[in-house]
Amino acid sequence: MNIDFLRSYCVDSKVRVGRIYDGGYVLENKSLNDFEILYGYGVGWDVSFEKALHARYKKPSRIFDPTLFDVENIPTLAKRRLLSLGKYFAKVMLWAPYLSILKSTHQINFYNEGLGLSKKYKYDSFPNHLKRFGDEGKKILLKIDIEGGEYEVLKDEKFLKSLDNVVQIAIEFHDADTRFAELKNVIELLNKKFTIVHVHGNNYGGVFELDGKQIPKVFELTFLNNSYLKNKQVDLSPMPVPEIDYPNHPTQPDINISKIFA
Repeated sequence: MNIDFLRSYCVDSKVRVGRIYDGGYVLENKSLNDFEILYGYGVGWDVSFEKALHARYKKPSRIFDPTLFDVENIPTLAKRRLLSLGKYFAKVMLWAPYLSILKSTHQINFYNEGLGLSKKYKYDSFPNHLKRFGDEGKKILLKIDIEGGEYEVLKDEKFLKSLDNVVQIAIEFHDADTRFAELKNVIELLNKKFTIVHVHGNNYGGVFELDGKQIPKVFELTFLNNSYLKNKQVDLSPMPVPEIDYPNHPTQPDINISKIFA
Protein backbone atom coordinates (compact mmCIF):
# COMPACT_ATOMS: atom_id res chain seq x y z
CA MET A 1 0.00 0.00 0.00
CA ASN A 2 1.25 3.49 -0.83
CA ILE A 3 2.00 5.35 2.39
CA ASP A 4 2.66 8.81 0.93
CA PHE A 5 -0.57 10.01 2.55
CA LEU A 6 1.42 10.06 5.82
CA ARG A 7 4.10 12.43 4.57
CA SER A 8 4.50 15.74 6.36
CA TYR A 9 4.98 19.11 4.68
CA CYS A 10 7.40 21.94 5.42
CA VAL A 11 6.66 24.82 7.76
CA ASP A 12 8.98 27.61 8.89
CA SER A 13 9.24 26.46 12.48
CA LYS A 14 7.89 24.00 15.01
CA VAL A 15 7.76 23.99 18.79
CA ARG A 16 7.35 21.26 21.36
CA VAL A 17 4.75 22.03 24.02
CA GLY A 18 4.56 20.00 27.21
CA ARG A 19 6.75 17.21 28.53
CA ILE A 20 9.78 15.88 26.69
CA TYR A 21 8.39 12.38 26.67
CA ASP A 22 4.79 11.08 26.58
CA GLY A 23 2.32 13.95 26.95
CA GLY A 24 4.15 16.57 24.89
CA TYR A 25 3.15 17.55 21.34
CA VAL A 26 5.00 19.14 18.42
CA LEU A 27 3.06 22.00 16.81
CA GLU A 28 3.57 24.53 14.03
CA ASN A 29 4.89 27.62 15.75
CA LYS A 30 3.60 30.76 14.03
CA SER A 31 -0.11 29.92 13.91
CA LEU A 32 -0.15 29.42 17.68
CA ASN A 33 -0.26 33.18 18.02
CA ASP A 34 -3.76 33.08 16.54
CA PHE A 35 -5.59 30.41 18.51
CA GLU A 36 -7.96 31.59 21.22
CA ILE A 37 -8.78 28.39 23.12
CA LEU A 38 -7.70 24.76 23.30
CA TYR A 39 -10.16 21.89 23.12
CA GLY A 40 -8.48 18.71 24.40
CA TYR A 41 -10.23 15.35 24.24
CA GLY A 42 -8.94 12.31 26.15
CA VAL A 43 -6.71 14.20 28.55
CA GLY A 44 -6.21 11.43 31.13
CA TRP A 45 -4.45 12.44 34.33
CA ASP A 46 -1.71 14.38 32.52
CA VAL A 47 -2.23 18.12 31.97
CA SER A 48 1.41 19.03 31.37
CA PHE A 49 0.62 20.04 27.79
CA GLU A 50 -2.26 22.32 28.81
CA LYS A 51 -0.22 23.94 31.60
CA ALA A 52 2.76 24.52 29.29
CA LEU A 53 0.45 25.96 26.63
CA HIS A 54 -1.02 28.42 29.11
CA ALA A 55 2.40 29.40 30.44
CA ARG A 56 3.55 30.21 26.91
CA TYR A 57 0.42 31.76 25.34
CA LYS A 58 -1.89 32.64 28.27
CA LYS A 59 -4.83 31.02 26.48
CA PRO A 60 -7.60 28.97 28.17
CA SER A 61 -8.32 25.28 27.70
CA ARG A 62 -11.37 23.06 27.81
CA ILE A 63 -10.36 19.48 28.51
CA PHE A 64 -12.62 16.44 28.31
CA ASP A 65 -12.38 12.88 29.60
CA PRO A 66 -15.26 10.59 30.61
CA THR A 67 -13.08 7.85 32.13
CA LEU A 68 -11.29 9.43 35.08
CA PHE A 69 -14.18 9.25 37.54
CA ASP A 70 -15.85 6.23 35.94
CA VAL A 71 -16.81 3.59 38.55
CA GLU A 72 -16.46 0.95 35.85
CA ASN A 73 -12.70 1.30 36.36
CA ILE A 74 -12.95 -0.22 39.83
CA PRO A 75 -13.61 -3.92 38.98
CA THR A 76 -10.90 -3.89 36.32
CA LEU A 77 -8.33 -2.36 38.65
CA ALA A 78 -9.35 -4.66 41.51
CA LYS A 79 -8.61 -7.71 39.34
CA ARG A 80 -5.09 -6.50 38.70
CA ARG A 81 -3.97 -5.91 42.24
CA LEU A 82 -4.86 -3.92 45.33
CA LEU A 83 -2.07 -1.43 44.68
CA SER A 84 -3.61 -0.43 41.32
CA LEU A 85 -6.98 0.15 42.96
CA GLY A 86 -5.36 2.21 45.72
CA LYS A 87 -3.52 4.38 43.21
CA TYR A 88 -6.75 5.01 41.33
CA PHE A 89 -8.61 6.19 44.46
CA ALA A 90 -5.65 8.38 45.40
CA LYS A 91 -5.73 10.03 41.96
CA VAL A 92 -9.47 10.63 42.20
CA MET A 93 -9.15 12.18 45.66
CA LEU A 94 -6.29 14.45 44.58
CA TRP A 95 -7.73 15.35 41.19
CA ALA A 96 -11.05 16.72 42.48
CA PRO A 97 -9.54 19.64 44.48
CA TYR A 98 -6.80 20.06 41.84
CA LEU A 99 -9.44 20.99 39.26
CA SER A 100 -10.16 24.29 40.98
CA ILE A 101 -6.43 25.10 40.99
CA LEU A 102 -6.15 24.33 37.29
CA LYS A 103 -9.07 26.63 36.57
CA SER A 104 -7.88 29.55 38.68
CA THR A 105 -4.17 29.47 37.84
CA HIS A 106 -4.02 27.97 34.33
CA GLN A 107 -7.49 28.69 32.87
CA ILE A 108 -8.00 24.93 32.41
CA ASN A 109 -11.64 23.83 32.63
CA PHE A 110 -12.30 20.09 32.99
CA TYR A 111 -15.46 18.32 31.80
CA ASN A 112 -16.35 14.76 32.71
CA GLU A 113 -17.38 14.05 29.13
CA GLY A 114 -16.00 12.42 26.00
CA LEU A 115 -16.01 13.14 22.27
CA GLY A 116 -18.70 11.43 20.22
CA LEU A 117 -21.02 11.94 17.29
CA SER A 118 -23.91 13.35 19.32
CA LYS A 119 -25.18 13.87 22.85
CA LYS A 120 -25.34 10.43 24.44
CA TYR A 121 -24.65 9.48 28.04
CA LYS A 122 -21.28 11.09 28.90
CA TYR A 123 -20.40 11.94 25.30
CA ASP A 124 -21.14 14.84 23.00
CA SER A 125 -19.95 16.15 19.65
CA PHE A 126 -17.36 18.85 19.00
CA PRO A 127 -19.93 21.10 17.23
CA ASN A 128 -22.28 20.74 20.21
CA HIS A 129 -19.52 21.64 22.65
CA LEU A 130 -18.61 24.74 20.63
CA LYS A 131 -22.22 25.85 20.69
CA ARG A 132 -22.79 25.04 24.37
CA PHE A 133 -19.74 26.98 25.55
CA GLY A 134 -20.15 29.90 23.17
CA ASP A 135 -16.93 29.17 21.27
CA GLU A 136 -18.36 29.15 17.75
CA GLY A 137 -16.29 31.48 15.61
CA LYS A 138 -13.24 31.35 17.88
CA LYS A 139 -9.86 30.15 16.64
CA ILE A 140 -9.44 26.67 18.09
CA LEU A 141 -6.44 24.47 18.82
CA LEU A 142 -7.74 20.91 18.86
CA LYS A 143 -6.11 17.89 20.53
CA ILE A 144 -7.59 14.39 20.25
CA ASP A 145 -6.34 11.24 21.99
CA ILE A 146 -9.36 8.98 22.47
CA GLU A 147 -7.91 5.49 22.16
CA GLY A 148 -9.33 4.42 18.81
CA GLY A 149 -12.54 6.43 18.93
CA GLU A 150 -10.97 9.02 16.62
CA TYR A 151 -11.86 7.12 13.44
CA GLU A 152 -15.61 7.29 13.91
CA VAL A 153 -15.50 10.98 14.85
CA LEU A 154 -13.19 12.02 12.00
CA LYS A 155 -15.45 10.45 9.39
CA ASP A 156 -18.48 12.36 10.65
CA GLU A 157 -19.68 15.05 8.22
CA LYS A 158 -20.85 17.40 10.99
CA PHE A 159 -17.49 17.20 12.71
CA LEU A 160 -15.62 17.91 9.48
CA LYS A 161 -17.83 20.92 8.74
CA SER A 162 -17.05 22.37 12.17
CA LEU A 163 -13.29 22.60 11.56
CA ASP A 164 -13.11 25.85 9.57
CA ASN A 165 -11.88 27.87 12.57
CA VAL A 166 -9.53 25.18 13.86
CA VAL A 167 -5.94 26.38 13.52
CA GLN A 168 -4.21 23.08 14.23
CA ILE A 169 -5.16 19.53 15.19
CA ALA A 170 -2.87 17.23 17.15
CA ILE A 171 -4.23 13.69 16.90
CA GLU A 172 -3.03 10.34 18.17
CA PHE A 173 -4.14 7.59 15.80
CA HIS A 174 -4.30 4.11 17.30
CA ASP A 175 -4.45 0.56 15.89
CA ALA A 176 -2.79 1.40 12.57
CA ASP A 177 -1.86 -2.27 12.19
CA THR A 178 -5.54 -3.29 11.94
CA ARG A 179 -7.06 -0.04 10.62
CA PHE A 180 -4.48 1.22 8.12
CA ALA A 181 -6.95 1.63 5.25
CA GLU A 182 -9.26 3.50 7.61
CA LEU A 183 -6.37 5.71 8.69
CA LYS A 184 -5.72 6.58 5.05
CA ASN A 185 -9.39 7.41 4.54
CA VAL A 186 -9.70 9.81 7.48
CA ILE A 187 -6.44 11.59 6.63
CA GLU A 188 -7.70 12.14 3.09
CA LEU A 189 -10.89 13.63 4.54
CA LEU A 190 -8.88 15.98 6.76
CA ASN A 191 -6.64 16.94 3.84
CA LYS A 192 -9.52 18.91 2.33
CA LYS A 193 -8.89 21.57 4.98
CA PHE A 194 -5.60 20.60 6.61
CA THR A 195 -2.08 19.41 5.84
CA ILE A 196 0.14 17.14 7.93
CA VAL A 197 3.11 19.14 9.21
CA HIS A 198 4.52 16.66 11.73
CA VAL A 199 4.66 12.88 12.07
CA HIS A 200 5.87 10.91 15.07
CA GLY A 201 5.51 7.27 16.02
CA ASN A 202 4.51 6.47 19.61
CA ASN A 203 6.95 3.75 20.66
CA TYR A 204 4.62 2.53 23.41
CA GLY A 205 2.54 0.97 20.63
CA GLY A 206 5.37 -0.81 18.84
CA VAL A 207 5.49 -1.46 15.09
CA PHE A 208 4.05 -3.79 12.47
CA GLU A 209 5.38 -4.82 9.08
CA LEU A 210 3.83 -3.52 5.86
CA ASP A 211 5.48 -4.13 2.49
CA GLY A 212 8.74 -4.87 4.27
CA LYS A 213 8.68 -1.64 6.33
CA GLN A 214 8.31 -1.19 10.07
CA ILE A 215 5.25 1.02 10.58
CA PRO A 216 4.21 2.46 13.97
CA LYS A 217 0.98 1.04 15.35
CA VAL A 218 0.30 4.43 16.94
CA PHE A 219 0.90 7.73 15.12
CA GLU A 220 1.04 11.25 16.52
CA LEU A 221 0.13 13.62 13.71
CA THR A 222 -0.09 17.41 13.63
CA PHE A 223 -2.37 19.00 11.04
CA LEU A 224 -2.20 22.69 10.08
CA ASN A 225 -5.11 24.59 8.57
CA ASN A 226 -4.37 25.09 4.88
CA SER A 227 -4.94 28.84 5.20
CA TYR A 228 -1.54 29.03 6.95
CA LEU A 229 0.36 27.25 4.17
CA LYS A 230 1.54 29.42 1.28
CA ASN A 231 3.36 26.61 -0.50
CA LYS A 232 3.14 22.86 -0.03
CA GLN A 233 6.53 21.20 -0.12
CA VAL A 234 7.22 17.71 1.21
CA ASP A 235 9.40 17.74 4.32
CA LEU A 236 12.43 15.55 3.72
CA SER A 237 14.04 16.30 7.08
CA PRO A 238 15.07 13.35 9.28
CA MET A 239 12.29 12.11 11.53
CA PRO A 240 12.32 11.97 14.52
CA VAL A 241 13.41 15.60 14.52
CA PRO A 242 16.37 16.18 16.88
CA GLU A 243 15.63 18.29 19.98
CA ILE A 244 11.90 18.35 19.18
CA ASP A 245 10.91 14.70 19.04
CA TYR A 246 11.50 12.35 21.95
CA PRO A 247 10.44 8.75 22.52
CA ASN A 248 7.16 8.47 24.41
CA HIS A 249 8.68 5.56 26.33
CA PRO A 250 11.97 7.09 27.52
CA THR A 251 13.84 3.80 27.98
CA GLN A 252 13.03 2.50 24.50
CA PRO A 253 14.43 3.77 21.17
CA ASP A 254 12.28 6.13 19.14
CA ILE A 255 10.77 4.92 15.86
CA ASN A 256 12.60 6.04 12.73
CA ILE A 257 9.84 7.51 10.60
CA SER A 258 12.19 8.46 7.77
CA LYS A 259 12.71 4.80 6.98
CA ILE A 260 9.06 4.16 6.17
CA PHE A 261 9.31 6.58 3.22
CA ALA A 262 12.70 5.35 1.98
